[in-house]
Amino acid sequence: MGRLTPDLFITGIGAVTPVGLTAAQSLAATRANTSGFEDRIQSHPFGSTQSVASVPANWRLQRTPGEWLTNMAVRALAEVLDRDETVVLAAGPDAFRQHPAAETWPKEGFLSSLRARTDYAFHAASSEVSGGAAGIVGALEQAAALIALGDAEEVILLASDSYVNDRDIARLKAAERLSGETNAQGVIPGEGAVALRLAAVPRNPSDAVIRAVGTGQEACPVIGERQSQGRGMQQALEGTISEETPESAVDFIVANFNGERYSGLEALIFRARHYRTHRPFMVTAFPAMSVGDIGSASGLYCLAVAADSFKEGYAPGAVAMCEVSSEAGERAAAVVARGE
Repeated sequence: MGRLTPDLFITGIGAVTPVGLTAAQSLAATRANTSGFEDRIQSHPFGSTQSVASVPANWRLQRTPGEWLTNMAVRALAEVLDRDETVVLAAGPDAFRQHPAAETWPKEGFLSSLRARTDYAFHAASSEVSGGAAGIVGALEQAAALIALGDAEEVILLASDSYVNDRDIARLKAAERLSGETNAQGVIPGEGAVALRLAAVPRNPSDAVIRAVGTGQEACPVIGERQSQGRGMQQALEGTISEETPESAVDFIVANFNGERYSGLEALIFRARHYRTHRPFMVTAFPAMSVGDIGSASGLYCLAVAADSFKEGYAPGAVAMCEVSSEAGERAAAVVARGE
């Protein structure tokens, strides 16, 4: 991990989120601090309510959990996929969650479901990526290698996920991790799909560039029994350092923290260790404040928000660090910079 060779330009963004059915809508709403949260009546216990961030859609698109994640993914993919034989690296929900979507996909999995729903022929190097939000961000290195070797001119990273299902909500509730009247620092379950088209050459002068990526593994994840010591994210952040992108070059952060006390305490530890350059204030964006926790898609949405901030001129600097965590302990960090 470290400096990507070649640098990867974000030449296209697709997104379906609780605040927009396209990337333009979603990013504009997030930019405006629009919240997609709503109180939804739950069946267990009957009549109780839970704050969620769901994508507004016709019930016909949600007949099964697998069909719903595929439909969101296909919509996001349509915004960026414009040629046959494109490599698609796709991520669904973390395997440990036993998401109900996996029970209704073909036995070959998420990618097979996508292939069946699109008119495009995917490149033979297309594959599924494990590790949730951090896993798909860590796949930036795989994307760069495919382009460097000449196996592909462009690579699309895609993720689709939903915590708005009875199984995940029950699991989070049992662990006292849901946001609610008795827990101000908890998860707002969300859902969405995000796709990024990546290439070694920009299509537009405003295309942001990803310069480096690092990964790590936290030994004390949120699903464990101990508070994180921040070692996994510290390792990921250190993996992004190079002569071109020293720690001092970072102007602001975009993180997929979901509001849990766990992630807040973790950040206090690893940021104090890593960011040694004096800064009066570190500007940080938390997209989950708008869309909730959208699982595997949250990592790519951080990259999308960083790229959008440069394009729309609201970035507080020229270099962003995206800090991405997965429930099972995977960590990833990526340096995103204003296009040159």
